[in-house]
Amino acid sequence: DDLSKGDPSKNQVPFNNVLDVAMSSGIPVPDHNGNTTVKKITAAFLPNRLFPNGKLYFEEMTDAEREGAMVVHNNWIIGYDEKINRFKDFDLWAL
Repeated sequence: DDLSKGDPSKNQVPFNNVLDVAMSSGIPVPDHNGNTTVKKITAAFLPNRLFPNGKLYFEEMTDAEREGAMVVHNNWIIGYDEKINRFKDFDLWAL
């Protein structure tokens, strides 16, 4: 998938551009002595069904599919209290 496409008003596009450079040609990384070396990073996509975003988990997945999720990103909702309440509604809040 080409992650660099999307709504330019969002921060995902510039993040993906930096990630692309870091993966292809590398980025300068300083060490504790003040020396800088260029290092490439490796990145991979996490499976959506195991690490779903808020829209997928809360709006599209079935109860059975939700059982397999490892981590849920509580996005696609605005507001601190709204996020907490949604976690509580789905029994994902343990505090």
